[in-house]
Amino acid sequence: MEKKLKYIFCILSFAVFSFGQVFSATGDGSLSDSNLKYIGRWDKSCKTVYHSYWGGAYFKTLFSGTTVQLKLDAAVNLYVNIDGAGFKKFEARDSLLNLTPTGLEPGVHTLVVAAAYANDEIQFKGLKLDPGAETFSPPVNDLIEFIGNSITSGQNTTKGNLSAYAWLTGESLDLEHTQISQPGITLTDGYHYEGDWAPKRGQISQYFLTKQPNHQKNNLWNFDTYTPKIIVINLGTNDYNLNVPGTIFSENYRNFLKQIRTKFPKTEIFVMRTFGGYYASETARVVDQFRRNDLRIHYIDTSNWLSHPEDFVDTNHPNDQGHIKVALKLSEILNSFLELH
Repeated sequence: MEKKLKYIFCILSFAVFSFGQVFSATGDGSLSDSNLKYIGRWDKSCKTVYHSYWGGAYFKTLFSGTTVQLKLDAAVNLYVNIDGAGFKKFEARDSLLNLTPTGLEPGVHTLVVAAAYANDEIQFKGLKLDPGAETFSPPVNDLIEFIGNSITSGQNTTKGNLSAYAWLTGESLDLEHTQISQPGITLTDGYHYEGDWAPKRGQISQYFLTKQPNHQKNNLWNFDTYTPKIIVINLGTNDYNLNVPGTIFSENYRNFLKQIRTKFPKTEIFVMRTFGGYYASETARVVDQFRRNDLRIHYIDTSNWLSHPEDFVDTNHPNDQGHIKVALKLSEILNSFLELH
């Protein structure tokens, strides 16, 4: 009911917003401000609230003045980085979140605001700046997209998505980055864990939807929104735990890669061996078959990247140290590729 009321409010307020938008301008911190850059899957269909989906989505900008506050439509866990000083966690519970309670030095500052973990969704209504302050456009780099499960989401790490190898690799390569990943998700449809928390679809379906699996109503994602330079896929751990036969897994991986290639004809796709070695031969074989006609698809053998028990918190999930090790090795491989292309 609450979500339905918010939707009705959004529709009713659109006319008021549209009128007010005439008087807003780039630099004011509002939703119409083109100096705010949104990375990841953001729903902008409601012009009074922008909504992020999938953990690790973020926005960034530059701003002047000594303070900055977030206007929010719902509670959310965030990580915020101002002036490159490191990410600080905020558990936002009010509609206005002060990010600078002690104030900043006068001047122009950098700002990055990220959703903390898998089901954290930023319902953003704009920035509140000092009187006379304004935003400026930040640099926006090429994008790398990671597709995975709880491992790619950084489960059981200190900062969730921000401690994951995916985030760390994107930062190391100086690329914008997205994590289309969710704890418990498989590649294959029809296999899932019990419980309300568990995704009921595999990434072969879920990846092509706007929202993560905790949303029953879910529209198709508009793949014209952005085009990744690189996609990295790490899937198979949950399929293995749920006893998906190798032949079915292989067939689904082939179909998944075909669908991604249809959406992004020129994106370089890197397929990782799962850290546990699950379906390693099946995955490598699928990639080899594709490479007969598509040299933009690559296989990454992760054998011996991590060691038990020192790099893990349990059987499958790397700890902070493990994620750093993966990011270092993956960054080296991808950086060598980028230098040649």
